[in-house]
Amino acid sequence: MLIPTFRDKGAFDPFQEEFWAKLQVWLLENNVAFVVKKHPWDKTLKVPEQYTNIMDLSSTISDVQELLLISDLLISDYSAIVTDFAITGKPILYYFHDYDSYTQIRSFYYDLKAVLPGPFLYDSETLLSYIKDLSWFEAADYQVEFQAFLARFHTYMDGNSSKRVLEEMKRLRA
Repeated sequence: MLIPTFRDKGAFDPFQEEFWAKLQVWLLENNVAFVVKKHPWDKTLKVPEQYTNIMDLSSTISDVQELLLISDLLISDYSAIVTDFAITGKPILYYFHDYDSYTQIRSFYYDLKAVLPGPFLYDSETLLSYIKDLSWFEAADYQVEFQAFLARFHTYMDGNSSKRVLEEMKRLRA
């Protein structure tokens, strides 16, 4: 699943036709679907319609959260959606194809390369190789980084969040 960040200015075209074609071949060979969910304001990203296994669900699915649980892999760039998806424990690829130009227009709350676990990919060929081979995700050193990222953004994953909220409400009311 590809969920890119909204661009305020200019066209957003992260992939050449050659990438889409190669991706489609791999998707067919592996009986996999590739879903794109654009930002609601995005009018520039063009998703090819001629490929059966590449689907733009932007106008079909209004809430991106509906796609997170059923997706096996997230590809994003600078979107905070990665923190939501991390809870699933599934792989995330950070596609920073326009990192230099994007960081000249926008700033971040934190240093992405220091906080996010990676991998950071800058071209579509490398992205495609990581899509095809997810063994990087199982590597012990990567899992240490992933778990640190998860712990940073999701401190309370013990099933007791509602209980804590209720207790805090009671405390504030007293």
